[in-house]
Amino acid sequence: MAEAQTLLSGTKTIVTSNTAEKLTTASQIITGMVVRANTANAANVYIGPSTVTTTNYFLEKGESLQFDVIDPARVYVYGKENDTLSFFGLIP
Repeated sequence: MAEAQTLLSGTKTIVTSNTAEKLTTASQIITGMVVRANTANAANVYIGPSTVTTTNYFLEKGESLQFDVIDPARVYVYGKENDTLSFFGLIP
């Protein structure tokens, strides 16, 4: 039988427009992660490293992105103030 995993989940509201912000401060290795942009967002939300800008990968309203393995504290977002994302991942 497989070992039980714990779920890491949360939401991120962008505090300041056009500024790179951490998706979460929860620093741990996870075995998979999904990030989804809220359907009510005002604009695209960009996702990437700490230097994220409008040249990085973006999520349109309602779009999601899946990662295989990542430390979620190393994921940054960039977008409009009050836009939100939800995320979840599995902690081994």
